[in-house]
Amino acid sequence: MLDHDRKYLADMAKEVDRVDAGRSEGLSGVLARLQHKFAYPPDMALRIEAEVQARTHHLYKQAHYDFLTHLPNRASLYEYLADCIANAQSSQKSFGLIFMDLDGFKQVNDSLGHHVGDELLRLVSARVLAVMKANDFVARLGGDEFVLVMPDVAKQASLAAICERLIREVCRPYWIENHAVFTSPSMGVARFHEDGRVASDLIDRADQALYYAKEQGGKTYAFYQSLPAFRTHQDQPIQACLSEAVATGGLQLRAQHQVDIKHDRFVGVALTLHWPDAPDVHAISDLEALLIDHVDAPLVNRWLWDSVCFYLSRWQHWAADWSVSLPRLSSVLTRPETVALLTDALQQNAISPEQVHLSVDVAQMGDALQRPVLDALAAAGFQLTLSGVGRVPLDLSQLGQLSLSEIQLDETWLAQQLETVTGTRCVRAVIDLAHTLDASVVATGVTDSGRVERLRNLGCDLAQGPFWGAPTPIEEFM
Repeated sequence: MLDHDRKYLADMAKEVDRVDAGRSEGLSGVLARLQHKFAYPPDMALRIEAEVQARTHHLYKQAHYDFLTHLPNRASLYEYLADCIANAQSSQKSFGLIFMDLDGFKQVNDSLGHHVGDELLRLVSARVLAVMKANDFVARLGGDEFVLVMPDVAKQASLAAICERLIREVCRPYWIENHAVFTSPSMGVARFHEDGRVASDLIDRADQALYYAKEQGGKTYAFYQSLPAFRTHQDQPIQACLSEAVATGGLQLRAQHQVDIKHDRFVGVALTLHWPDAPDVHAISDLEALLIDHVDAPLVNRWLWDSVCFYLSRWQHWAADWSVSLPRLSSVLTRPETVALLTDALQQNAISPEQVHLSVDVAQMGDALQRPVLDALAAAGFQLTLSGVGRVPLDLSQLGQLSLSEIQLDETWLAQQLETVTGTRCVRAVIDLAHTLDASVVATGVTDSGRVERLRNLGCDLAQGPFWGAPTPIEEFM
């Protein structure tokens, strides 16, 4: 290449980078500005135009398509749904949406490796596209989650027929690296406008129907409107308020320091949920307990996880070894796709799983649905905290089966036990038991230096409570 060509291309690259940082004038405007600035010859104009077009196309593809399956991604889905809803409103028509995930996908990853899981996702994507019509829309949200939109299909019988075809096609065996691989789809179906009039509502309600289909054993589908009444109508007021609270910032995270009382230093942040404008404060005295089994918990979990990744990545600049303890939202711990979704989110934010403590409520430690997911989370490096210890009798047979990193003592129980000699011995016994299991012990609700000293003498490792400050809105925490 001649020297002047190199100079032209170098100048062009700088300008293209400026365009990448804030593209608003369009391709023709870019080329006109470049030609006026550098007065390059006609053959060079063609090379610059090709480079700008290639760079623009690459950036658009990165932003709108999944790198693995080449299907549209979440951003593309919401753009498409916005257009689809506008068309449906103007034409007074309805359409259907299917939220689909794969049964047994985690087992494929664990037994055959993630490269086989990736190939399975590509093959499943091809089969799904083969079932759908040309004007249907198929997106991958991440992990093994897909959303399918049928702009011209609204009748329940027609949507059911599509689900049946998807089950037949996706369930056929796959041959990958000399292994016969099997999976099946579970699907939730929602319809505009019967089940929702905005994109987020349609997706959330299809997700709820999918969750119900998984509870029925998988390899099936469920319509949102056909869910049991207690899942839809009974909880609808709180569900609607929760959706609005997440969308408008009404649901808040509050942060509190977690302290290593043996070495007198801050080591992490304990997060709690706060809903200041809850519809009935008396009926929702424990927001976290409400959300453990609430139908809208998946929506809150996604918002919670995005917030955690955002703030932890910011804090790492000056507290790289800090950890974050999440509220006890257990619905996320029953979904097999949780591990891949959480791991992918952490990798994108350069956060180690060891910095994240996921809370398992002591009352639900024997939940059979949680056990495989908990084992996989522990294997992936996440820290598991058994919370509320002391509130209900401790099942020792279940305790030894969990890969726990922490045991968190219930605030009310701890305060009561420390009032008596026998109770104090009981606290020490629990602490000794936790240490035998190689788990740290976290005391909650610590109010004064005397309590800190007593807990330190009993062998407690960590503590949190108003002695170090009240819970603070997370955006103001630092």
